Amino acid sequence: MYNFSAKVLGAVMRKSILAGLLFICGTLGVAVVKAQTVPQGPSGFKVFVNPLEGQDPSLANMLSAELISHLVKHGIAVVESVDDADAVLNCNGLIQTSTTDYGHTRYRIHAAVRLVDKDGKVLWADDVSSIRYGQSASSSFSENVAESLEQAVSPKPKNK
Repeated sequence: MYNFSAKVLGAVMRKSILAGLLFICGTLGVAVVKAQTVPQGPSGFKVFVNPLEGQDPSLANMLSAELISHLVKHGIAVVESVDDADAVLNCNGLIQTSTTDYGHTRYRIHAAVRLVDKDGKVLWADDVSSIRYGQSASSSFSENVAESLEQAVSPKPKNK
């Protein structure tokens, strides 16, 4: 049976995703190497998430909101104002689409993510992707960013 509405919806989503292929947050062209050197500050360490940008503002807003949600779930204090933050989280990446043998569209998000203090010093950086066969590329990507940043900012046990 032919489902016209699903086909139209798929085409609209594909065009929307392709239109928003690049979402930019922060400076373009930064080569990021995984480095977990975030100072182990007080538990009140506050992060501002630079809003994601792209050709599709609704997609960028949804990704920003989902990223903030996952960071908060992982115990990272997120503030709404850059002035109230100890550091700024910047993302620079893209969304890739592919079609399965059965005609389903799969999405994958890949980005360089970095945490920068007010003086412009990179405190932490990582190369993060959504999982390949996850139900939701945006949720998988956001969860992976939150887990990686949480590991970086969590107090490390001291060796005696």
